[in-house]
Amino acid sequence: MHVRVLLSRYRSYDVCPACKGARLKDDALDWRLVSEEGPRAEWRGPGQNAANRERFRHGRVTMSDGAWAALPGLSLPDLAGLPLDRCLDFFGGLRLPGALDQALDLPLTEIRSRLRYLCEVGLPYLTLDRQSRTLSGGEVQRINLTTALGTSLVNTLFVLDEPSIGLHPRDLGRITGVLHRLRDQGNSLLVVEHDPQVMRAADRIIDLGPGPG
Repeated sequence: MHVRVLLSRYRSYDVCPACKGARLKDDALDWRLVSEEGPRAEWRGPGQNAANRERFRHGRVTMSDGAWAALPGLSLPDLAGLPLDRCLDFFGGLRLPGALDQALDLPLTEIRSRLRYLCEVGLPYLTLDRQSRTLSGGEVQRINLTTALGTSLVNTLFVLDEPSIGLHPRDLGRITGVLHRLRDQGNSLLVVEHDPQVMRAADRIIDLGPGPG
């Protein structure tokens, strides 16, 4: 561990000059998603960082800033920079031309359901381009929960250590709803928890004590 700490002074994070941090090939950066029926999605930065974040623009763009900002729809890096609740709103209203809409029905359904699960467990403020090393333990657990929901696992044992960490009290009902949904699908859940609201939602409680440890 001390070697890693020592070497950390020689390591830093820099934005790639080729893709501007998008981590996509040039061809992928040229595509934009535009709804056929809905209004043009206006770009606004995520939450309080809106004033500090500009709409993504890669180095090969030669048009003026005004012309670039007036283009309809959002690019993939733009979508990755949106909070999950606004990203869900975008995909919820996305309507594509006939044959294309039918061909993409399954992937769009999966995208909408996964985004909806993430919002249900109290993570609507996260962005898709958020680095995993910046997430808290509770956020990681809730993301894993949505992965389990999306894959429709059954006959599986889930062991969760305080999934309510970092949640506002008003969001605890959402996390218990997700846990009940996993249980109703035929899974078993073992949850280590100290929050009374989550404990009351359990089918059985095992109390270890007296005292901590």
